[in-house]
Amino acid sequence: MCIKGIRFLPDSRNGSHYTQKADGKVTLDTSLFLRESHYGLPIQTVTVNVGQTARLTCFVQTPGDYKVAWMNKITNAVLSMGETMIAKDSRMSVQREQRATWILTIQNVTLRDHGYYTCNINTQPPTSIHGFLNVVGKLYKT
Repeated sequence: MCIKGIRFLPDSRNGSHYTQKADGKVTLDTSLFLRESHYGLPIQTVTVNVGQTARLTCFVQTPGDYKVAWMNKITNAVLSMGETMIAKDSRMSVQREQRATWILTIQNVTLRDHGYYTCNINTQPPTSIHGFLNVVGKLYKT
């Protein structure tokens, strides 16, 4: 495809596009890189005892105008959208530290909180990474 002397050369391997100007120079549009490039680091597995506070951290490199959401991967429940909590669980909160760090905090953790949590960005297509909350404790008191 050619627009005003610029030819787009799609690279289907990673969704990025190269542009070649009339003078032959080729540049890469990095805004369309691999979906994983939106994330800085993987979400670390967090292990806590029942009753403690858990903090899951998502590092988003290029949030731009996109919204970051936390979800419970097992129940598919949306927990937060941006800095607004959707879940009606008062033990949960979300904080944005600096521009690129999103922290889901769960206080007074129970065994029901054990499992995978997802940090989503509403890109097209949506992108996400997962982290695991390992809750240690007894199911019943003896």
